[in-house]
Amino acid sequence: ILSEKLTVADEPLNDALPDARGFDDEGTPCRDLKLFEHGVLRSFFNDRFYARKTGTEPTGHGYRGDVTSRPFPSLQHLTMAPGEHSLADLLKLMGRGVVAAGVMGAHSGNRLNGDYSLGLSPGLWVEDGAIVGVVKDAMISGNVYEDLNNVVGVGDTARATFAQLQREHRHRRLLQGCPAPMRRRRALPRGLSTPGANIVSSSFPPRVS
Repeated sequence: ILSEKLTVADEPLNDALPDARGFDDEGTPCRDLKLFEHGVLRSFFNDRFYARKTGTEPTGHGYRGDVTSRPFPSLQHLTMAPGEHSLADLLKLMGRGVVAAGVMGAHSGNRLNGDYSLGLSPGLWVEDGAIVGVVKDAMISGNVYEDLNNVVGVGDTARATFAQLQREHRHRRLLQGCPAPMRRRRALPRGLSTPGANIVSSSFPPRVS
């Protein structure tokens, strides 16, 4: 389903991740779950409601959006296995292109068909395998399903995403008071614990400062 270079898992028991935990918001024990191994689908996830509907055992993925909402199936500790390329290696593989260091509007993509169109925030322009400037007033578009099947290399350094850090901060407030894929043409959406940086090659002349 995905590129063979990608192994994706949910690791709620990994203490190195923000908001690691032993059970979900329904009281079901959590367990590490490998979703894709070298691009091959290995597991599905659910909460108690969908476990009953499908006649399966709950996997410990029932989480609330806030204290007033009903738990629903969610991947809160998503990780991608690091690869073998440093950021410098990925930039050399790219040669000329744009590093999508951040995007605006990631929530607005079409989840059904995978299409997206996002503003770069910021984008870093690369020439001859080196970052030489910042790209202004530019957008990227593509299809995430195609992107995940066209991975050229994966970075060797994993990091927590902003969304994961934000969830940990929210949960702490409630308790107290109430290795990056590089692809040939397009940037991956945010939301994974991604090794390295999201990188996209390009042939258009951007505005560089």
